[in-house]
Amino acid sequence: MPERNEQQPTQSTDQDLCKLFQTAGHHAPGSDLTARIMARVAVTPLFRPKVIRPLIGQRTWVVMAVALVGLLALTLIVGVTTPVEPHTALSIYTARFRGLLSSNGSWAMWMIGASVCALLLTILDRLLEKRWANVKG
Repeated sequence: MPERNEQQPTQSTDQDLCKLFQTAGHHAPGSDLTARIMARVAVTPLFRPKVIRPLIGQRTWVVMAVALVGLLALTLIVGVTTPVEPHTALSIYTARFRGLLSSNGSWAMWMIGASVCALLLTILDRLLEKRWANVKG
């Protein structure tokens, strides 16, 4: 297998390169170099911070909160007065969850607690967002 013929630069190659650079000469930059550089810098756009809007807007949060409160109110009102279903194929499974849906179960307290936690986390998020805006601005 033939090997690559890599030559080390010799003295004659160095001399040839020196002669080539000498014939090309040295060009001094023009006196308006600073003006040209400043002109390019002046037209370069400045980086402005991009305002990032939240993925879920305030109107959507309000609609979701109203829907959650409506669902909670509906389950509290209708959950007490629901009639007993006749025997069906799914009655085995509904019997297991009947304690959760009855007014005697503690599911209502869990729903209220979860709603209060969600509300507190939402308020905390808004407060932190306002503080961050004050720090950045």
